[in-house]
Amino acid sequence: MKAQRLLILIPLMLGLGNAQAERREFTYGVAAEIDANGQVVHADLKAQDVDEAFASTIEGLVKQWRFRPAMADGQPATATTTLTTQVVVDIDKNQSAQVTARYLRHGAAPDGVQQPPRYPKDAMRSQVSAEVAVVATVDAEGQPVKVELHSLMMNLDDARLGKRFAADTMETIRRWKFQPEQVNGRPVASKVVVPIKYTIRNGAVRNWKWMVKPPQEAEVALDFASQQPVALGNATGLELISDDSQG
Repeated sequence: MKAQRLLILIPLMLGLGNAQAERREFTYGVAAEIDANGQVVHADLKAQDVDEAFASTIEGLVKQWRFRPAMADGQPATATTTLTTQVVVDIDKNQSAQVTARYLRHGAAPDGVQQPPRYPKDAMRSQVSAEVAVVATVDAEGQPVKVELHSLMMNLDDARLGKRFAADTMETIRRWKFQPEQVNGRPVASKVVVPIKYTIRNGAVRNWKWMVKPPQEAEVALDFASQQPVALGNATGLELISDDSQG
């Protein structure tokens, strides 16, 4: 199958004036309603800083995706979820772009912009960077009812600072609010892994080390750059049939 692409003008989409050909990649969460036939009937790009024309382009591509629908009492059902979407923009020298949207996964998502964890002051003074992932059990109201450490990597072998990063991250995520997925209009509980990246620009270069390794059975692809939550399990039962980017 051919990847889903649209050709649009770059100045309209991203406001760029670059005459060089290049490729850009983004990861976005798209709030979606999927009917009992597996058709995406509503899509809303949740990014706050995206041009309206670009958002409409991505939403239009997502509406072409097909799913095996959610099930309720043995019958196909509607579902509401957040689709994590990889967007690739190939820019040519004429400042037009070919846009491809590919499905990555779906699950509960933060409800709006949530307060990020504060950088531990002692870690900042020592120019220590970290990548912390926590597992949040989200109830049907969108509240994290349990938060546990999933993994922790740092560029300095310091157990004390590692505990500080972990504690501060988990404390912050406990205060977050999520948009729960829904099946037939009823919210469902779920689990998500939330990756948080702590980075000091032009900080000291050191060797990174696992302070807490992820569980061996957990095959979760975490994107610390986008910090998009990753679902554990499939609370809705939705399964992708085609986004026209595979094969």
